[in-house]
Amino acid sequence: NAEGISDLSIGQMVLLTQFASHHQKMVLVDYGMPQAIGFVMGHNLHRNYWDTDAHPFDDLKAGRDKGFGPWQDISMKVTGPVLVDLSHNFAQAWDLENPWYTRWFADTSLRKERDALPIPDVVTTTAHSVAQVCRTQPQYGEKSILEHYIKAIGNARDYVYMENQYFRYSDFAKRLSTIAKTRKNRGAKGDIYLFVVTNTPDTKTASGTTYEMLQALGQEQLMPQVQRDLAQGLTEHLEDLEHLKNTPPFQPYQLPAHQQKIQKLQAKVDALLEQGITPEVGERLDGLTPEQIAELAAKTDADKKPYELREIPGLKIIIATLATSDPAPGSAPPLPMSAETEAQLNAPVIKARYKNIYVHSKLLLVDDVYTLLSSANINIRSMHSDSELGIAHPHPVLAKSLREKLWGMHAGEVKTTTAQNFTIWSDQMHENWKARIKGTALHSHLQRFWDITTPYSPAFTVD
Repeated sequence: NAEGISDLSIGQMVLLTQFASHHQKMVLVDYGMPQAIGFVMGHNLHRNYWDTDAHPFDDLKAGRDKGFGPWQDISMKVTGPVLVDLSHNFAQAWDLENPWYTRWFADTSLRKERDALPIPDVVTTTAHSVAQVCRTQPQYGEKSILEHYIKAIGNARDYVYMENQYFRYSDFAKRLSTIAKTRKNRGAKGDIYLFVVTNTPDTKTASGTTYEMLQALGQEQLMPQVQRDLAQGLTEHLEDLEHLKNTPPFQPYQLPAHQQKIQKLQAKVDALLEQGITPEVGERLDGLTPEQIAELAAKTDADKKPYELREIPGLKIIIATLATSDPAPGSAPPLPMSAETEAQLNAPVIKARYKNIYVHSKLLLVDDVYTLLSSANINIRSMHSDSELGIAHPHPVLAKSLREKLWGMHAGEVKTTTAQNFTIWSDQMHENWKARIKGTALHSHLQRFWDITTPYSPAFTVD
């Protein structure tokens, strides 16, 4: 509650505090020597988690286990005095694993040993940059990754780019919306552009937090299964409410309990309305089965969409996922055969195959100025209870080069202005939407976030 999270149950708080994960990913080589080098990573040290920029549909040479890949991830190589902080972090984590009695009664601190080593004499004449190690380390009350996110988002003037495995921390979305509206009300020129590359939730236990994030950005209709489930609840509550209002109790002494039931039902209705569930949503989705929800895209005209997104004043938003196809994205369509040949062969039309690219990255870029690469997912666990490690750079050259590299990979091209890139992303997602309906190769890896499988669950979750 002190950290502003008021909707966790006691059970969820127990899970967060007693079953936290050591989620940092770091490599430090030759510390204390001139050739010292470090890696602050999003990757796990497992062959399954590595891929190439091309993200091929079938990469038999990759050596991954069946079912893994394609995979999108980012890690950062660092040199210079910041390695001192990485060494300190490693030794601190190591010492935390020592039994309490060895820490109290024996001088076995790795931190003392490593602090005695010489600081790496690394020449970084071409860097001219500062770097800050930031962490989530609840044992020491440190949540500097969360602080970095809040401050970086608050300073955005042009764009925010989030490439992250999860998209489940609604305070970030609410902060962006508030800042954009405030700038617009004060007459600031231009909009803030939000580009997000993530995954669909995969499991129903994460549907609530993802839906809350999208709803804060006016994108809630991109999760129609969740809206369908919530709309069913709204319909049931409204029917029960109408029945109670039209059926007064027989005895006066029953009136307080009757009114209390009405108040509880009204509170549930109000909560659903706050989640963007209106009678209109119910009319649109309530009668559909899960199977019919899954077919919404295929049964919709290619130039129309089975969703409607709300405008946030001053904020332009793209929520995307990544996919690849066979034939590869950007491949020319096969030459058509003549009608006579088609008739003679009587063969079925061969359609392209598709695979989602799993996004495991944990990257934040702001305005071609600021970069934060970490192990932290955008969720409650990573911001508050799991141990996480990141490195932040206020470095325009790095931020711009990373953006151009990634946007070129995902969209196939990079334009000069943010507004132009926003148009490219929108166009690519629209064309890929049509390509999947027609069964042809994708134009690029970008596709609009569209979760047609995950049902809603207010169940036990700390995501």
